[in-house]
Amino acid sequence: MNSKLKAGIFTTGFGAVCVAVAFALQYLATTMTPEQFVIGLAVMGITACLYTIYSVLLSHFIYKDHLKSQVDKK
Repeated sequence: MNSKLKAGIFTTGFGAVCVAVAFALQYLATTMTPEQFVIGLAVMGITACLYTIYSVLLSHFIYKDHLKSQVDKK
């Protein structure tokens, strides 16, 4: 796939996600109290942080295993 086409598709997808998030927030604003909304945002933020830590550690361990396998080949 052409890089320009791939970039265009990803940009369009990102725009669609932004629109979907805006509609979801509009819906949640009418169905939730502000306190519930804040707690939900905090839970999502903590979850995102934990997933980021997991991803970084996983990448680190994969890199170390790959590096060790490359050194062992010599």
